[in-house]
Amino acid sequence: SEDTITYWENGRTLPQIQFYPAIISFLGFNPFFTSEPTTLGERIKQYRYEHGLTHRALGKLLDVNASTIGSWEAGEFEPHKKTLIKIENFLSDIK
Repeated sequence: SEDTITYWENGRTLPQIQFYPAIISFLGFNPFFTSEPTTLGERIKQYRYEHGLTHRALGKLLDVNASTIGSWEAGEFEPHKKTLIKIENFLSDIK
């Protein structure tokens, strides 16, 4: 609704992640990242945003817990080699 967009513009609320792909498409760029991601965690987060995925949704795709996704994004842990291969396959979608 117009009110929802106004709230987003004024910083009263943030859009839900499922709306991120449409926002990025409409704007023609990803406003959630001001520079190219350099770490694996940043790349994972960028992928989630560009595909509108929650931690839980990406976790299901990778067969890991949602909190594990958050830990990778925060740089707290590195994925195991087998999982890293899966991640790299997903990240190859990033342009």
